Parts: sequence; C-alpha cells; structure tokens
Amino acid sequence: MEMGELLQEIRRREQEWQSRLDAARRRIIEAGGWARLCSDEFPLLAEQLRIDRLEATVEELATFLARDPSAAEERLRLCATCPAIRADEGVELPCQYDGWSGSAARSPFRVVREPDGLRLEWGLCEVGKRRKVMDRLIGAHIPRRYMDRTLDSFFPATESQEQALKACRDYVADWAANARAGRGLLLLGPTGTGKTHLACAVVRAVMETVDLQALGGPAAPVFGTVGGPSAWYVGAPDFLAALRQRIGDAKQEEDVERRAASVDLLVLDDLGAEYVKRADTGPSWAEERLYALINRRYEDLRPTIVTTNLTLDELAERIGERTTSRLVEMSVVLPVDGPDHRVVGEV
Repeated sequence: MEMGELLQEIRRREQEWQSRLDAARRRIIEAGGWARLCSDEFPLLAEQLRIDRLEATVEELATFLARDPSAAEERLRLCATCPAIRADEGVELPCQYDGWSGSAARSPFRVVREPDGLRLEWGLCEVGKRRKVMDRLIGAHIPRRYMDRTLDSFFPATESQEQALKACRDYVADWAANARAGRGLLLLGPTGTGKTHLACAVVRAVMETVDLQALGGPAAPVFGTVGGPSAWYVGAPDFLAALRQRIGDAKQEEDVERRAASVDLLVLDDLGAEYVKRADTGPSWAEERLYALINRRYEDLRPTIVTTNLTLDELAERIGERTTSRLVEMSVVLPVDGPDHRVVGEV
C-alpha cells in the first residue's frame, strides 16, 4: 500500500470511529441518560443491575458502546451473571470458557455485590484484574516459583527485612514519581533472605496498582505499553549467556540488549553470580555488557530492580566501579539480611 493510500485509510478509520462515538453519545443523551437507555433497550440488564448507581460519565459509556455496539449488552449481562461475584475467592470467569476470549476482563465495568443487590461501576472487575496481572507476569518471564509472591506474603524475620519490606511498599505507593525519576531498587544480602521474592512482588504490585489505559478510564499509565508499564525479569547470568549464544548474529544479539534496555521495569536478578573472565588489562566482556545495559537505563531514566548476594565493595570489584556507581545513584539501596529461608523455612 502506498503512503498516500495508507494515510487515506487511517483518516477513514478515524472518521468511522468518530462517527460511531458521536452516535453512541447521542444515543445516551437522547434516551435521557444511561439508566433510561438500559431500561428501554436492555430491560433484562436493568432488572439485574442497579443501573441508577452506575459510576461512569457519558463519555466513558459512549466510548464503550462505540467500541463494540453489538456486544455491549451481552458483555454487561455476562458480568452481571458472573459467579465470581457470588462465590468464594478464586472462582473462574465464565468468559474464559464461552468463547468471548476474555471480553469480561476487557469490559470497562465491574459488578459489585452488595447486601441489597448488585451495582455496576466503572473499572475492571477484581477477577479480571487478577487474570490480567497474571498474563502480564507471565509475559514478564517472572519465574513460576515467584508468580504468586506478594508483599503481603513476605514475612520478615529480621529488622533489615522489615525495613526492606517497608521501603518496597513505599516504592510501589510512589511508583509514578519513582518511574519518572528512573529510580529502582538495589537489594543486597546473603543467599535466601527474600530478595527475589521482594523484587517479583514489587513488579506484581506495580502492575496491580497502575490503572489500565486500554479500558478507556480516566487515568493513564506513567509510561510504556497500553495497560501499564512493561516489565522483564532476567537473571544476570542468563542475560549474559543469551548474549554469548547470539555472538555472530548481530540482529538477535541486538534484540536481547534492546529488550533489556528499553523495558519500563527491569528485574536483574543475582547480579555478581555471572562468570566474569578477567582480562589482563581493562574490563572484561561481561563487565562491558553489564555497563552498557545499566548505563543505557541510567541515561534513559528507566527503573531497574537489582538483587545481589554481594556487598557494594564486592559488587564494584566484580562488575566494575562505574557500573556500581550508576546502580547506587539510580536505586534505593536496601540491605536484606537474615537466615537462609530455604534452610529454615519460607520468608
């Protein structure tokens, strides 16, 4: 397709979307509001839900209707009859099985159960939100062992672990400012003190708390992909091994480095455990690659969470002073001391 034809197609689609949006807006206004529209056109839905307490603006509702007018009523009815709001935690969404391909998880409405009935609100339902977060954790390559780790499931055994947990909670609570400043976390401590647990839990908490722009809500993510910040977990030895395997294939090598450098929130686990072959003079290949990654994220103000079993002095000896210096400047440094939970029990 020629450039001129492509631009015409883009304009045509924009005009089509605007026309659908205008029609949906008029439809709501002419009906005398969303509650009247549901009573007149969606009578079954109006009986199932307390439409009068819908917390959404005309613009938000019009956007939803315009996006998929033919499926709007069915999607809302699906949410209204979802057993997840009437049963214990963990009940699966029916939309996982009925061919809707997760439409309820993408619906901009949630159904809230109250003593006197159901209420429809603007926002993602809790079950859909958990599934959305889980999908994104899988996409971030969070290891299966740490997939369900949260800050609430971290039980500190020492004062430094208590302080680290509080700092992680504060970091998540102030995620917007931390993201804009490119501020990450540097978790230092012996083996088995819960550093990886905390790192993965912070990623999960950030994904859970950032509003989903894709649903058309009023809040937008700080930056990055639609639906919130992108994340990637990788062990430092695995990162270097992946680069070594791709030596000679410039494109694949560049792809690995680009993802690590450009992802919004990177978890670089077990830094210092990688094999570093010392050169007689100057930095080694591994040191150079780690420096290039950290320096790129430092310059681009992209938050990085690093875990290591080494002290700062040992880290500088291992990966170089200039890399360690940047890590310290771009991170909240958190010592995490304590017994090895793999030996004495879970943290």
